[in-house]
Amino acid sequence: MIRLKIELMAYQSGRDPIYMRNFVKRHPDIMIKSMSSLEAKISYLSRNLNRQLKKEPSFPLILLYNYNQVMRPRGDLLKDRVKTFKFQDAFMHDDASFCKHWGITMEELK
Repeated sequence: MIRLKIELMAYQSGRDPIYMRNFVKRHPDIMIKSMSSLEAKISYLSRNLNRQLKKEPSFPLILLYNYNQVMRPRGDLLKDRVKTFKFQDAFMHDDASFCKHWGITMEELK
C-alpha cells in the first residue's frame, strides 16, 4: 500500500524516485494517511482548484494538511476571491494568520 501512495504522489508531482525516497524519509506521517484521503486531496487540488500539481512547488508536502478542516474551507473561499494563490499562503498557516493575510473574518472561515 505504501508503494501505491508513493507512486501516486510521484506521478502527480512529476518528482523523481530519489526525491520521493527522501520525501518519505522526512515526512513518514504522510504514509499513515489513507489512500482515499490522498486521492480526495489530489482530486480537490487538481479539479476543484484547477491546479497543475506538477508545477506546484509545495506538492506533495501540502498533503499533510487536513482536507475538511484546512484545505477545502480555505480553498473554496480563495477560489472565489482571488484569481491565483500559492498553496503555501493558503494552507500552511494557522487560522488567524490566514485570515489576516487574506482579509477574511474567522466567521467566514468557519
